[in-house]
Amino acid sequence: MSPWVLNMRRTLVTGTSRAPIEFSLLHQITPDFRIGAEWMPRDQRLSGIWTWRIAEATDTTPAVVLGQGTAWPSSEVSGYAYSLSFAQPISQQLSAYLSFSYLANENIWRVPGGAVWRFSPEWSTKVMWDGRKLHPFITRHFDDWEVSLLMLDGETLTLATSYMF
Repeated sequence: MSPWVLNMRRTLVTGTSRAPIEFSLLHQITPDFRIGAEWMPRDQRLSGIWTWRIAEATDTTPAVVLGQGTAWPSSEVSGYAYSLSFAQPISQQLSAYLSFSYLANENIWRVPGGAVWRFSPEWSTKVMWDGRKLHPFITRHFDDWEVSLLMLDGETLTLATSYMF
């Protein structure tokens, strides 16, 4: 696992409520703890993010992860989300997760979830449910980077890249 991950998301559609471009940088401090920041140039906003895996998944119990970050991918809310997530591999190629997220700026709870299907070493697909809307992805994996095409809110075509170093 690479200690650093640089992400970029760029909407390919103009005239939406979405930020046209966003960046994040994460650092793997330990195998279970990551910390970083997200930068939203349109809003001139820098936000801290972190995740802490409290328990690793086993054959019978899911991984348990506590985290804080922006309310991405939802376009209906903004600000920070604090989440308790449960993730479980279902097979060699399929995994799923469910979260309980508190959105502090909106004072509301959401229950996002999703599934990832890795149908080859080079390709995967993901569906994310933010508690209101579905966001489908398709991703091409390379040795130290990935590129994804996704439909935020099921309608805003977006390109996302991740570089691991």
